[in-house]
Amino acid sequence: MKKAISVLLCLCLVLSVFTVVPFAASAAEVTEESVGASSGITGDCTWTLDNNGNLTISGNGTMGDYSSIQSGDTYITSAPWGSNIKTVVIEDGVTRIGDYAFEDCKNLTRVTIPDSVTSIGDDAFSGCTGLKSVTIGNSVTSIGWYAFKDCKNLTSVTIPDSVTSIGNDAFYGTTWYNNQPNGLVYAGKVAYKYKGTMPANTSITIKDGTKGIAASAFSGCTGLTSVTIPNSVTSIGYAAFFNCTGLTSVTIPDSVTSIGEYAFYGCKLLTSVTIPDSVTSIGGYAFMICTGLTSVAIGNSVKSIGECAFSHCAGLTSVTIGNSVTSIGGSAFYKCTGLTSVTIPDSVTSVGNRALGYYYSNGYKKVAGFTIYGIQGSEAERYANENGFIFIVLIKCSNCYSYLTPEQITVDLAVPPTCTETGLTEGSHCSVCHAILKAQEIIPANGHSVVIDKAVAPTCTESGLTEGSHCSVCHEIFKAQEEVPALGHKPVIDQYLAPTCQHEGHTTGSHCENCGEIYVACNVIPKLPHTVVIDEAVAPSCGITGLTEGSHCSVCGEVIVAQKVVPALTHEYEMVPAVAATYLKDGATEGVRCKLCGEWLIAPQVIPKKTIDFTFGDVNEDGKVNIRDVTAVQRFLVEYTDLTERQRGAADVNFDGIVDINDATHLQMYLAEFDVVLGKQTIA
Repeated sequence: MKKAISVLLCLCLVLSVFTVVPFAASAAEVTEESVGASSGITGDCTWTLDNNGNLTISGNGTMGDYSSIQSGDTYITSAPWGSNIKTVVIEDGVTRIGDYAFEDCKNLTRVTIPDSVTSIGDDAFSGCTGLKSVTIGNSVTSIGWYAFKDCKNLTSVTIPDSVTSIGNDAFYGTTWYNNQPNGLVYAGKVAYKYKGTMPANTSITIKDGTKGIAASAFSGCTGLTSVTIPNSVTSIGYAAFFNCTGLTSVTIPDSVTSIGEYAFYGCKLLTSVTIPDSVTSIGGYAFMICTGLTSVAIGNSVKSIGECAFSHCAGLTSVTIGNSVTSIGGSAFYKCTGLTSVTIPDSVTSVGNRALGYYYSNGYKKVAGFTIYGIQGSEAERYANENGFIFIVLIKCSNCYSYLTPEQITVDLAVPPTCTETGLTEGSHCSVCHAILKAQEIIPANGHSVVIDKAVAPTCTESGLTEGSHCSVCHEIFKAQEEVPALGHKPVIDQYLAPTCQHEGHTTGSHCENCGEIYVACNVIPKLPHTVVIDEAVAPSCGITGLTEGSHCSVCGEVIVAQKVVPALTHEYEMVPAVAATYLKDGATEGVRCKLCGEWLIAPQVIPKKTIDFTFGDVNEDGKVNIRDVTAVQRFLVEYTDLTERQRGAADVNFDGIVDINDATHLQMYLAEFDVVLGKQTIA
């Protein structure tokens, strides 16, 4: 029955919907062999019940575990001796009292638990309302859940210093517990339960010598802000600090060996936890929903991390897992969305389902870029590969066998060689044992690098230096530079310079030839004006550019007003009519030429002058030269008659190409026998 309740409560915890402390108990299945109505075997031991209700348990070893069975409105033990016994004698040799062994034995008034017993099982004496006192043997180390619950008349409990672990509500409902004052109640060397309502901002210091913190000891104490646990405590029980939502600080001492399930569940203000090397196991759900937790260091003695141990720690960014851990439970770091990488040692042989790198948001999702560091071929690599996470192989030190991330390898920096001393190459060593991983090699000395120190020439007033040499690296001097005395001044005359139109002149002066120091300054004589000459304009012609008027200096040639180019003219062509050939001169065909420059576009062709096929003076073509011919010319000149072209040629007796009065006169003179020749210009 209680096992079923435990499973149901675990489911509720995962869903984070409950607000009360979870209770869990289990009843092992044990075979009972009856040897008679009043005796039998229980586990490794035997039992005997007399007629007066006195039960004796004897033998060496553990009693059997029983379960709770319903009887009417109550639950009683399923043990074969029933619930009507009056006394119980547990003889020396018995080491464990079984679960539910004496549940609801209301007539039981006293119990003797010998020193051989080391543990009392869950609900072993729960509901024994007649029980008034219990003396627990000095060897008992653990008292189970509800072991003496509802033993309302139990006023005296002697708990030895050997007890380190007390289960949830082991003494709930007893007069002994009810009589305890409010505050932290101790049961022997165990911090059993904080009774009453804890004030806000409470800090608890558990007293020295305390060996354990019982299950649910501070469960739901929201006012608890810090707790100091002494080095004597060896166990932190189930749900010991469950939902201590104000707890900001806790230091787990090196004495603690186990952290129970749900121990710090819901402690949302815890920011960091160091699990010391003394701890061997971390219970399931131990730090679940510690949302403020940012870093966790798990010691090297821890062998197992329970399921959901750090689940829903959204602020967790750093986890160090000790090198003795063999198993990481399912969902151990589920929904730790701030955790993007983890190193899993090769001691781990089992990693549960979605233990690392997962969260839920409308289905299971993987943390982006989640990286697992581990040894090649290890469980870490299997988990990474099967879940599609990045896997980075660690490096193993051959000396101390530590597995190192690249950041854990100490680099031995290279030492550069000098001119005279050797150097070293870069190397590395293990940061744990300092063993050499990569040996540094010697680099030979460089030798000197000689450079010349150039000579410095002396000046008139300052000394100089001779050439020297030194090493450019270490600056060692090979040849020292020696001082060269100053030269002293050397005066020279600066001759008079006449000015021109191109440059200024200056008066006579003097200075030092070596350093340029001036003794007598040369005064500037202004430049002369230019001698201006006009550059005449050049008119443009067809195809040839012209120039505007300009000017320049006739002495230095400097252009004063630059001539500008005037664009060339464009041809203007016109028709030249043909000229008919005459008896006197050649003619020409029609042509085309530019009227501006006279250039021919179409040159006229020469028409040869006509052949003289007539007689000069025979105007009327009668074969005679007489007065009638003079009359024919005169009649033509007064436009009385017209002449043919041949007649006009005969009429042009002075051969000037024109028929005019001169021809009439020339012909008359010929007839008068003057010394004239027909066909020639003989008269001025």
